Amino acid sequence: SFKFVPSETEEKRFEAGNLEAAKRVDEYIKGGSKGDLNLSYIKCSTLPDTLKVVNGNLDLVKTRIKTLPDNLIVKGDLDLQYSRFTEMPKNLTVRGNLNIANTPASFRYSEEDIRFNHAIYGDIHF
Repeated sequence: SFKFVPSETEEKRFEAGNLEAAKRVDEYIKGGSKGDLNLSYIKCSTLPDTLKVVNGNLDLVKTRIKTLPDNLIVKGDLDLQYSRFTEMPKNLTVRGNLNIANTPASFRYSEEDIRFNHAIYGDIHF
């Protein structure tokens, strides 16, 4: 079977995107984790485990994120639509809405699964 192997250029883009996301997360934390954190459209596939709390919305639209750090608390909305989000982390808390529309996770999980295993206060958009 055919397996996609990213080109060296594509690998460098992922690496650069992960570094950019890590830099923005670090700046956000150093700034007191105030307000929203928008990482949409960055070619990142991971977020640093140092991200524990977002005191506003967390936007990850059209990223390559497959999962999130365990025990993450988002005090606003979490928007992952059109990302590569596949696997729910452990103990996710979202005080606003969770949007996983057009992600692999939207086919993998039911609303009941998500609500049973995570604290989602708002609506869940598939």
